[in-house]
Amino acid sequence: MQKISFIPSKILKIILFFVVVGLFVLAFNIAPFKDFFYTLIFWTEELMNSQPLLGALVFLLLSAFSAILAFASTVPLVPSALLAWGAPLTFLLLLTGWLMGSVLAYWIGLRFARPNITVFITHEKLNHYEQFISQKTNFWIILLFCLAVPSEIPGYVLGTMRYSFRRFILAMLIAEGIYGIGILLIAQNILDQSLASIASLILIFAFLFGTASVVFLSLEKRKTRHR
Repeated sequence: MQKISFIPSKILKIILFFVVVGLFVLAFNIAPFKDFFYTLIFWTEELMNSQPLLGALVFLLLSAFSAILAFASTVPLVPSALLAWGAPLTFLLLLTGWLMGSVLAYWIGLRFARPNITVFITHEKLNHYEQFISQKTNFWIILLFCLAVPSEIPGYVLGTMRYSFRRFILAMLIAEGIYGIGILLIAQNILDQSLASIASLILIFAFLFGTASVVFLSLEKRKTRHR
């Protein structure tokens, strides 16, 4: 039976991302849209400043949920968070939240039976990744895995396989740290209204994560052929 690869879907998402960014750049040059976009950013910043502790807590928890559920994300709030709290605190809240969510996903994979985990990840994906990832898998391959797939997947998969928690959290720290730096840099250039810098950063980070996906897919196919 032919094995199904899930990495191409990641590449398709990257392509779709470029299309969306292109449309955004076009719309960004339309004054009413641009005015509405920045008005929303400044309104959200005022909301965060009016309730700093509550705002930081909500931002942290939303970041954690985004590492568990595919549809959740705090990325649209990052420009406002930069204005409200500055880059160091925003990065710390993002990274801490993402790691909290990843640890929870790992714990769910470790402690719960498979039928319960399918609420978060399908049997098909779990079975697929189990074909070439195990407790003994090299750390660098796990890091590639964390870079190549959506951030909610590694915790469930590696928890289910009882992969070393220390290696898992280190891989997630590196992968999410790179992603967080990219998000902050892009958000800052959005605030600076520097479209050229935004486009350059998107290309750089899309190339990085796209390359990780391609390399991981190549390793997966090679291991499958040797089975």
